[in-house]
Amino acid sequence: MIAMSGVREVKITEDGYRLLKVIKEVAGLRSEGEALEYVIKRFLEQSEVLREILSRLDVIEGEIEVLKGKLDELRELLEVRERRRVKKEVRKYYEDLVQYIESRVYVFPSEIKAKKKLQRLIEEGALVHLRDEGLNVEVVTTKNVIERILAKLPLKVTDVDKVLTEREQQLFVLLNRLGYVLKRGDIYVRAS
Repeated sequence: MIAMSGVREVKITEDGYRLLKVIKEVAGLRSEGEALEYVIKRFLEQSEVLREILSRLDVIEGEIEVLKGKLDELRELLEVRERRRVKKEVRKYYEDLVQYIESRVYVFPSEIKAKKKLQRLIEEGALVHLRDEGLNVEVVTTKNVIERILAKLPLKVTDVDKVLTEREQQLFVLLNRLGYVLKRGDIYVRAS
């Protein structure tokens, strides 16, 4: 039994008593009771420090969660930006392909390596796929090119080579065979 200030008696094991004697000598205290008070005081100080550390860890944990949320937002923003960039590049590729075809008046589908993109543009109506089974000819052009050629009608048979370029003439022949253009006497007219 050890007497402490403010406490009547405290039961301590033999090993605990030996430990208190060592603490008393090392710390330069007068009694085992003072040594026990010293140990309890140190324990309480350390537990207060631990409580402070734990509360700081809780704050840090909260900040880490906020940072994780911000990182997720940034990651999502970057993904959206990347999707927009890719979409823009794809749109630019489509626009470039359409412009290329318009500048050439028409192209053969075999000239285009991106078959799926070509098919998509045809399905979306940006390009027109013309096929003449009799001539075994298949071309891709744009509605603008067809409209540009058809806008020049009515046209005399003798004026075709004067008004249309060579490639436009080739497409004109195909449009005539497919029924977009009709020949009435010596004049080509637009089919209704």
